[in-house]
Amino acid sequence: KNAKNYNGKAMTAAYTTSQAVAAMPKALEISGAEALYHHENAKLTIKVLPAEAGANRTLTVEALSPSILAAAAETVQTDANGVATVTLSGVLPGEGILGISLDGTKLSEEVQRTVYAVDEAPQVISLEEGGFAVTLSEDSFVYDGTAKEPVVTIEGLAEGTDFTVAYQDNLNAGTATAIATGIGGYTGTLTKEFVIAKAKQKLSCKTSLVAVGEKAVFAITGAQGAKFAVSSSNTAVLKVVKTAQASKKFQVQAFKVGSVKLTIKVGSTDNYAVTSIKVTVKVVPAATTKIQVTNLAKGLKVAWAKVSGATGYLVYCNNKLIKTITNGANSLTHTKANTNGSKYVYKIVATAATGTSTLSKSATAYRLAQPTITTAKNSAAGTIGLKWSANAKATGYQVQYSLTKDFKKAKTLTVKKAATVTAKITKLTKGKTYYVRVRSYKTVSKANYFSAYSAAKAVKVTK
Repeated sequence: KNAKNYNGKAMTAAYTTSQAVAAMPKALEISGAEALYHHENAKLTIKVLPAEAGANRTLTVEALSPSILAAAAETVQTDANGVATVTLSGVLPGEGILGISLDGTKLSEEVQRTVYAVDEAPQVISLEEGGFAVTLSEDSFVYDGTAKEPVVTIEGLAEGTDFTVAYQDNLNAGTATAIATGIGGYTGTLTKEFVIAKAKQKLSCKTSLVAVGEKAVFAITGAQGAKFAVSSSNTAVLKVVKTAQASKKFQVQAFKVGSVKLTIKVGSTDNYAVTSIKVTVKVVPAATTKIQVTNLAKGLKVAWAKVSGATGYLVYCNNKLIKTITNGANSLTHTKANTNGSKYVYKIVATAATGTSTLSKSATAYRLAQPTITTAKNSAAGTIGLKWSANAKATGYQVQYSLTKDFKKAKTLTVKKAATVTAKITKLTKGKTYYVRVRSYKTVSKANYFSAYSAAKAVKVTK
């Protein structure tokens, strides 16, 4: 970087370079041939550490006590893993010393080995033939993702002095093995199997209320298995309609008010057992299909279509709960809704033993005061003249007249201005009695809202 040319002038462009650095040997690990007998051979193993630095290296082996201990070769070559072996020979009883060095480095070790006379050889006891047995601190476990290593005991022997312990297949569910290998004055191996059982899956599924006619999606958590199945205890109430195996989600649809148990079963894996749980789903009523709000002489009447499976209703006005109905009624009179020209929004929510519906229906109304007819008379030939009380909050009025008190086959005359409080009904039949009444109306966003009709007046046409 920042190189200069031969004149010492800085070059116009800097450059960078990189080169891989080879691993270097750091130590020699020597094992084997712990005890030799007079006139017998044994293998000595030499390993260069780290292994990646020891491949294809030359080691020099020098017998420093050749009258006691001899080496079969003065140099040996390591293999691809940095390991080499050399054969040692016991010449005479005594303590022999070897010098081992790695060519091209400063690494070297001195190794001492004992050569025994045949009649001085230490007694070596076989674990298999000596009547020894392995005892484990535990012989069964449940898989949890960690290696299981029960304590190994051999009566009369000490771990680390008389034997070493290793484990095989001790991470995953199945049969694992503890292996005791003799050292020092003991030789051979003993094994003891133990069991790692499959773990139970920690399943959970959070559900919510579902209204009749609605669908809902629920998720399974804690599933380890690839596949799952869900079944309903009552498909007439709620049915599983779709499953998504990859995302561990499923969809249900509600048909009738009630409570069901869903059984969720997730398949096994190498380390987890088949696991099932049960969860409860409550189905609540649907929303009412119709609300009708009618102006009365005083207040508003709210009526709605009954909801299948509902045992009661919550009635809200302008987002405030005004009535809880538990007797099965499907209407009420709201006498406090009596402010002329004011807007009232009603919401109906059905309830049942399973809970309050997640759905609702709303309707808007305007309170309009009931008009009063102040004049109703046969003012001219075939004519009835009317006058009524004004309503400044109204858009206009409707005048209705009929030959019957129940206003069957009635005719309607519309007055389109709130300030106009008179009307004439013409082309009437002389000698007949007519019944007349008036109501106000208010138009908001093309929708008409009507007051209650005034008290009817009877007028006989005599002219």
